[in-house]
Amino acid sequence: MALTFTSKASAGITMLDANANQVLELIGKERGERGVISVAEMPACIDKLKAAIVAHGEEPIPYERQEPERAATFVSLKARLWPFIDMLERAHAKGADVLWGV
Repeated sequence: MALTFTSKASAGITMLDANANQVLELIGKERGERGVISVAEMPACIDKLKAAIVAHGEEPIPYERQEPERAATFVSLKARLWPFIDMLERAHAKGADVLWGV
């Protein structure tokens, strides 16, 4: 299954459940049927996501060194989080909440 995050400030982002759950966990939100990240919460959420990228220290592995079964599916944490960080920054700048399940 998937979860779609929406905001009046940007296009929606759809993530597979595992990735969406990871993002919500990183920002300290519980996944419910519906949810909101308010404008007031966004700066802290952005900081937490950027800190997770730094802490994870994940750089893409050169293609020739990847395990064959992972070569086509490896997506770094940074690559997964940046579109969501961008959404939060745009929403914060425009004063719009980010919602899911609506």
